[in-house]
Amino acid sequence: MQVEIPDVIYAFITESLGKDASDVLVDAFLSTLDKGNRLKLYVKLSEEYERKEIDGEACWKALSYVFKAIAEIEGMEISSYQDYYSLADYLSFKLNNTEIIKYFLNAEKLHAEYHPRPQDKDSLRVRMDHCKKLIEVGKEYLRKSKSLPEEI
Repeated sequence: MQVEIPDVIYAFITESLGKDASDVLVDAFLSTLDKGNRLKLYVKLSEEYERKEIDGEACWKALSYVFKAIAEIEGMEISSYQDYYSLADYLSFKLNNTEIIKYFLNAEKLHAEYHPRPQDKDSLRVRMDHCKKLIEVGKEYLRKSKSLPEEI
């Protein structure tokens, strides 16, 4: 499926904001939804990116949507990479699991190093494994949450 965006809007998003146009559109759409539908779509988006998982960027996106769902439940906001780290730190403390920080630091490198330079196969494998482990930690946290809609 393709959506056409006027060139001036696309250029502003990619050049001035330095963001991926599809990410901006998805975030804008999600912000219009009520909390229950937003949580449901965060989980579904995470699952969709998990199925794609062809590279580190898809794995990072799967994690980012799980984190956005957790942040929503906890009354936190994610608008920067520091916010992702703060949430990982919070979960590490709350779940008494120091591995979460290690998982996060490696997972974040999947995204941070995706565009500027290729990662060697061993580093990519380790980072992907840590990202997947953190996704599982996050999904387990969500399953135990009483705030998710019933149909998730």
